[in-house]
Amino acid sequence: MNKFNVESKKIIQRQINVKPSVGSSGVAFASYDNNIYYADGTTIYRLKFDEDESLNAASGLDAEETLTDLSAIDNNAGLLYNGLGVHPVTGNVYINTIKSFAQYTQNTIWSFDFNNSAENPAAKYENYTNFPAGFFFAPGK
Repeated sequence: MNKFNVESKKIIQRQINVKPSVGSSGVAFASYDNNIYYADGTTIYRLKFDEDESLNAASGLDAEETLTDLSAIDNNAGLLYNGLGVHPVTGNVYINTIKSFAQYTQNTIWSFDFNNSAENPAAKYENYTNFPAGFFFAPGK
């Protein structure tokens, strides 16, 4: 994964070890500040793009961090549906899950402040939607 700085024309490279996937029903990536959040199944990861030279691609080290597996927190989190979103002001990561396609009425909207806790969501809204369409935030709101 690469981050290109338009002003300095420098590229920062990081290695990820998972193949991000949420199937055909969503987006696996979202970004905020110097962080990329992505999912593989119901597991959420963060990749930091800071300037730490020990994390460069040539070092063999990666900056990938496993944050949480939603299915381990809640049995109704069977699969992600329509990916991830990050609130542009708070930096909270929003995630939609459904129990299954057949049991889509059992669903959850998760909000995590991963800087404070990866085990406990900042907010959890259960059974509010049918096949949630993802997260879209107005800039600066």
